[in-house]
Amino acid sequence: MADWGRGHGAVDDILDAENKLLAENLASKVSRLKSLAYDIDKDAEDQNMYIDGMDSDFLSATGLLTGSVKRFSTMLRSSRDNRKIMCYMSGGLVALFFLLYYLSRPRPTPHKPDPNPDPVPQAVTLYPKPSPGTQTPNPVPKAQTRSPDLAPQSRPPYP
Repeated sequence: MADWGRGHGAVDDILDAENKLLAENLASKVSRLKSLAYDIDKDAEDQNMYIDGMDSDFLSATGLLTGSVKRFSTMLRSSRDNRKIMCYMSGGLVALFFLLYYLSRPRPTPHKPDPNPDPVPQAVTLYPKPSPGTQTPNPVPKAQTRSPDLAPQSRPPYP
């Protein structure tokens, strides 16, 4: 009788080695995913802190604007003598707005002339011209023209 148990030790060793390699591969992937999840968590916490800071900044800006509008409306209601000053102040604010807009827009760069102007534009050639006396390997067929009164030509079906 044949001894079938002799070859199993080598196969088991190969399977164990392959299993260990796959387990190490899996462990490295898990550790990468764990570090990625930690980085995402830390980034989310940083962004939440940043948003909370922006919220408090907007609340303080809202408080300042509300106070300014209240003072402005109180000044308008105080007396009719301030109307002339208010018209000047409103006109000045509009002028200041347009001045800041004019100063903050981007300037176009001045056009510099080409140092070597070419009076005749060069034509773009897709195929090089053949030298005299030689034939092109794949000549392009000329388009067929037909008169409009002729019936349309039937084409063979595409293969």
